[in-house]
Amino acid sequence: MKAEIFPASLRLSGLRCLLVGSGEEAHRRAAALVEAGARVRVASEKPPAGLRKMAADGALALAMRGFEEQDLEDVWLAVLSDPDPELAATMAAAAAKHRVFFCAVDLPEHSTFFHPAVARSGRVVVAVSTSGAAPALSRRLREELERVLNDAEVGAFVEGLVELRSRTPSVERKAVLGEAVANIRLGALELSPLLPVVVKKDDEQ
Repeated sequence: MKAEIFPASLRLSGLRCLLVGSGEEAHRRAAALVEAGARVRVASEKPPAGLRKMAADGALALAMRGFEEQDLEDVWLAVLSDPDPELAATMAAAAAKHRVFFCAVDLPEHSTFFHPAVARSGRVVVAVSTSGAAPALSRRLREELERVLNDAEVGAFVEGLVELRSRTPSVERKAVLGEAVANIRLGALELSPLLPVVVKKDDEQ
């Protein structure tokens, strides 16, 4: 299968981003953008308490209304957190016009980027994505990866590697650090046997 996405890690610090939506999903997505250092602009007709508090604390700018195309001015990326296909299509067209990357949560057909599920252990960050097609799998793999990484104390291991790297002459680093990580192994992956049987049309009677 041909790859249709280009994985990348974005540095959003100081960059303006737009979040449109209501409910806890909007709060969660906005909080993630704020944590990444973005300057967040939110348009929400019914903002949850969490979003209102973030606005009151100065963490983001909140407009208590629906989306307007002018919201995309000077924006680097935009997110729609509500499951609204009509609004997603409208925002996707406007985002393309303004050359803004756009994610409609759970509506990948309207999106030009997707939020991966992120597992963290110290400095180690592992992102899992199904291009928005199977978010439940992404979340579950993230949980398992984070559990495995933390059980193995990968965060502390990385700090040891950082120290080793600083003490190793640059001409020897590739060999020395390569040897230090050569024996790392992940355990076997068990998939659920409970998936429904998919019947192809050619096999139907």
